[in-house]
Amino acid sequence: MSEKIKNVRFALVAMLLFFCAAVEAQTVKGNVKDSMGEPVMGATVMEKGTKNGVVTDFDGNFTIKMQSTSHDLQISY
Repeated sequence: MSEKIKNVRFALVAMLLFFCAAVEAQTVKGNVKDSMGEPVMGATVMEKGTKNGVVTDFDGNFTIKMQSTSHDLQISY
């Protein structure tokens, strides 16, 4: 019986670690437009306070995987 309890504990710990890792890494998708509503191709989208960044595509779309929980983005062109 103690072997079953060890296996259950191991499984619970593994699931908890997987859940924590999944929650920490967050993907943000968006679209950058200018003041006229036109998409901005080639704009830089950076996670504030890091070197994590991406460039918008032809339609102004971007997807960035956040490294921290700050959730602040800086956009420049």
